[in-house]
Amino acid sequence: MSATRQEVAMRQVFERIVADPDLHWATMNLYYYSEYHGAEGIAALAARTEATNPQLAEALVHHAEDEFRHAAMIADIMTDFGDAPRPPLGIKYVDEFAALATASSNPDQLDEVELLAALNVTEKRGLFSFALHVATLPKEGKAYKLLNQVKNEEAGHVRWGNTQLARLKAEGRAAEVQRAQTKFEIIEQAAYETSLDIMPGAPLRRLRRIVDIARELPPEHQIPYVVGQFLRAANPVPLLGARWQLVETILSSARLREQVGADVRRILAGQPLATDSLLGRLVDDARRAVERLWRPLTQAA
Repeated sequence: MSATRQEVAMRQVFERIVADPDLHWATMNLYYYSEYHGAEGIAALAARTEATNPQLAEALVHHAEDEFRHAAMIADIMTDFGDAPRPPLGIKYVDEFAALATASSNPDQLDEVELLAALNVTEKRGLFSFALHVATLPKEGKAYKLLNQVKNEEAGHVRWGNTQLARLKAEGRAAEVQRAQTKFEIIEQAAYETSLDIMPGAPLRRLRRIVDIARELPPEHQIPYVVGQFLRAANPVPLLGARWQLVETILSSARLREQVGADVRRILAGQPLATDSLLGRLVDDARRAVERLWRPLTQAA
């Protein structure tokens, strides 16, 4: 999917989210989790770099402070929606990225290039999401004001990361920067897709993403990486939790219950599901997943 088509599709997703208070709260809950736990991770990186690179450590401390403040601002919006933040079920983007990224690097050596490339790619994801979300909000509301501030500060983090990576390139480390950017772009995309993928065939697609990441590692690290990540990904509990959370969201949302009810009435009447309906989208996703699983078997035969 091209970048423009992806933005159009995501804009439609956010329009649906903003129109449903329950979905909107759930989305804010994911934002809160990512901002808060991302801030904890950045603060830990600052502590690790303090002795060897105090200037970078200071910048990371300020970065973490911004993220903690963003979490508090998002929690403020959620309170107006009627509930406080709580740990989301399922596979969380920020946790998946941390697990995939940490295992891809030398745990005993904190590389400045890799640290900056990893931060930069996640900040770009946050900026992309916040920008599309803000564009669908009423401008007179509190949510718009606070999320727009978060978006603008995330843009500042992206600019800072771009500047730091450009500095490293100018210092003769362009090849290192390119390798790190390529690796962490693949890791970030894998973490993002895995956090959203709860359809049939999700474990197989997750393994394929892990293999894609391993190809960017030195040959001697590829097999240990795949084995270690496969064992972690084999745990079915997070995926089951994500599926249950989808059920909970449907049951708690009057708008989604109405959509599902309409879909069920069409099924009972022997009518086809609309492709843009909730059950229609789920059925279509399941069909495509089965086809992707079945195709290699038929080709092998």
